Amino acid sequence: MDDSGFHVHDDEYNHDHDDRRERSFVLCTWTTIYSTATSFVQDQSQWVDLHGYNDATFVIDIANVTNPSGGLVLLYIESTPSLDGSAVHTIVGPIACAPTTAGSPLTLKTCSAGQTPVARYVRWRIASSVASGSFDVTFRVRGSANRRFYFAPTQLGGCVFWLRADLGLSFTNTGVTGWSDQSGLNDAGRNLVAGSSPPTITLSDANYGGRMTMAFSGSASCYFANASTWSPVVVQPRTWVLVGHRTLTSGTNYFLDGNSGSGHGDTVFVSSTGVITVSSGSSQFSSTGNNWNTYPTAFMYESVSGTSTAYQLNSFSTVLVSGGAGSNDFNSISLGSRNLVTGGGGTWVGTIAEVIAFSKTLSSNNKLLLRTYLNNRYGMSIS
Repeated sequence: MDDSGFHVHDDEYNHDHDDRRERSFVLCTWTTIYSTATSFVQDQSQWVDLHGYNDATFVIDIANVTNPSGGLVLLYIESTPSLDGSAVHTIVGPIACAPTTAGSPLTLKTCSAGQTPVARYVRWRIASSVASGSFDVTFRVRGSANRRFYFAPTQLGGCVFWLRADLGLSFTNTGVTGWSDQSGLNDAGRNLVAGSSPPTITLSDANYGGRMTMAFSGSASCYFANASTWSPVVVQPRTWVLVGHRTLTSGTNYFLDGNSGSGHGDTVFVSSTGVITVSSGSSQFSSTGNNWNTYPTAFMYESVSGTSTAYQLNSFSTVLVSGGAGSNDFNSISLGSRNLVTGGGGTWVGTIAEVIAFSKTLSSNNKLLLRTYLNNRYGMSIS
């Protein structure tokens, strides 16, 4: 056992042994940081070696926080393959720190289903969202290594866009002003920026298994949109998976709206009477009796080249409604608002937890993998 409390075993049997005492570790005991620096990294001598594991669950307790003036204290958990700190990548966070209650820590399994697996070493980093100002935070981080399971939507192939409320966040002062695509395509045009009234982060949403979610207020300027067009464009066939629900039943609420070369693209919105409408360019179809107000909710939307589009609500096996396929290409997106190209309005009032897009339809086996991931992550019951 090393100084971190993590047991290191080199033989295959012990790697696979299902004894939690052999997989548990302490990244840091109760620690208080007082700082005026913009970023503070854990001392290398305290990093934890997770050799042989590619996934971990982190349990985070936060006793108290004093935020810098006009800003937030952010917690990151990072991973690197070597002690020199090269190739560092974030596996948890940024988390806007807020005190947790006794017995109710943040439990974040964000390496599993993160963009990349855990590298050998893990460490924490505390940062301020403003350029200057003093702050302090008292916290501890414990964890459990989970070598046997690692899954991300990108493993299904054809993933062209992926957002999750605990990955790729950028903060300006206290607002979540950027949300970066996690598909791995490295197209800066797919990274989203917020309107002048940014959505707010829900640190631990009880409706979604205690996971982080985004809250949209319905303000005309409360949305995310990409700053430039995607390259290349996404053509049919394609699949959207949208996780979230609306919290207001008045007005027309747009979860997603997009643009294509012809000026219109994939759209999903709910009317004031609870009718879900899907539009792929010129073709629209809708279904009554499905008002999208329940939680947690997953919506799958499949558009097949030139012939048909189908959507499924909390089921990846039973088609609820189908219709025409509409426009073929798609090159931008707005979340929480009607497409900014064609005009604002119809803003989303509710929650968005995750958005995934594929440049294909998914096989039954791939739908099963995705369904299992979402059910486990958010406490859902997708059939």
